[in-house]
Amino acid sequence: MGFLPSHCKKSVELVEIMKNGDPSKRGTVVVLLQDMLEVVTDMMVNEIRELAELHQSSKDTGQQVFAGTEAKPAILFPPVVTAQWEEQIRRLYLLLTVKETAAEVPTNSEVRRRVSFFTNSLFMDMPRAPRVRKMLTFSVLTPYYGVETVYSKNDIEVENEDGVSIMYYLQKIFLEEWSNFLERLECKKDSDIWEKEENILQLRHWASLRGQTLCRTVRGMMYYRRAIKLQEFLDMASEKEIFDGYKAIAVPSEEEKKSHRSLYARLEAMADLKFTYAATDSNMGIRSALETVVQQIS
Repeated sequence: MGFLPSHCKKSVELVEIMKNGDPSKRGTVVVLLQDMLEVVTDMMVNEIRELAELHQSSKDTGQQVFAGTEAKPAILFPPVVTAQWEEQIRRLYLLLTVKETAAEVPTNSEVRRRVSFFTNSLFMDMPRAPRVRKMLTFSVLTPYYGVETVYSKNDIEVENEDGVSIMYYLQKIFLEEWSNFLERLECKKDSDIWEKEENILQLRHWASLRGQTLCRTVRGMMYYRRAIKLQEFLDMASEKEIFDGYKAIAVPSEEEKKSHRSLYARLEAMADLKFTYAATDSNMGIRSALETVVQQIS
């Protein structure tokens, strides 16, 4: 156990370099891997003879195990960056570097309540879900009356008669969530958000999900579509596709989007067949007619 702190420290250094993907750090990666091999060898030399032989061989020849040659490199660095890779390496880095106790992660009390609720539900005696193809079609209509689904940039900036804007109000109500939002966007202060259009769009969504009931309703209902796609992925994906992960399908390439035979296209088609959701502006005079149309579609 005494070797673990040293091994963990070197693992953090390695993962941080892999996360940044700087090609100039290839030599550092080789050295770190060599050091980690030495630590593991010291830990398990009595249990795994092959590790000791490999370590001794590298010492005798004077060549680093992971160095390789220019024509035939021993390691692939920088790694091939994909959406799944970025997500996994970021999670690994957080797992290795977060020092807080489990009781304090996450720090937000509401998030802890939700996580506790869903983790406790994992222990329920639930029947196995049928294949998506055998499920009944699910259609929903959400009528609303002159309400914006997502706040516009002007909506969150304009001040009311008391001189308070929606943005200012939400910042004060959700202090901790606002701080996390700034950290996620890598913005040091509030004014940095307005420098990028992508950040402004994220800001509009953040404010809408906390100040607009309709936006939360639409997002919650659309989770059904995502759940159908995920379950269909588990029903029909090959072993290789499952190993690559659902993230690789959820963020498809342009070719996969255009191909009607790709797994992405088949998942989209099945979701369209099994789930329909309409959010439409209406008034009481035509609401019953809209509901009748949806019933006929179902």
